[in-house]
Amino acid sequence: MKKVKVNTEAGFTLIEVLVAMVIVAIGLLAVATMPVTVMRGNNVAQRVTEASFGAMDQLDQLMVLDNNEAELTAGNHSRVITANDGVRYTVAWNVTNLDTSRKNVAVIVSWTDRGAAKQAQFAYIKTSFM
Repeated sequence: MKKVKVNTEAGFTLIEVLVAMVIVAIGLLAVATMPVTVMRGNNVAQRVTEASFGAMDQLDQLMVLDNNEAELTAGNHSRVITANDGVRYTVAWNVTNLDTSRKNVAVIVSWTDRGAAKQAQFAYIKTSFM
């Protein structure tokens, strides 16, 4: 009768351990880049929010003016806003006379974010109540 040897050794081979380590390293690298991506997204959101507030502030200022004020004459107007973090926003508005009592006002806020030109645009019709 022959004796049958049963391998009772348990454990992982060196190749299995190396493959597992590579998989874990790739996962950790993916997770490590997430905070940078989140911070960039927050930065972009902050810029868009500041631009929107700048445009809405300009619209609020224009809405309280009488229709014959200099800022509401037909044509292009602009001003520059510098935020606390040093980003410069150009607020431009174009006024078009629709008739004697109504004006179309389009406000465009533009800025540069990491070398790319960005802008937010708002429009409204201003009516003169006499």
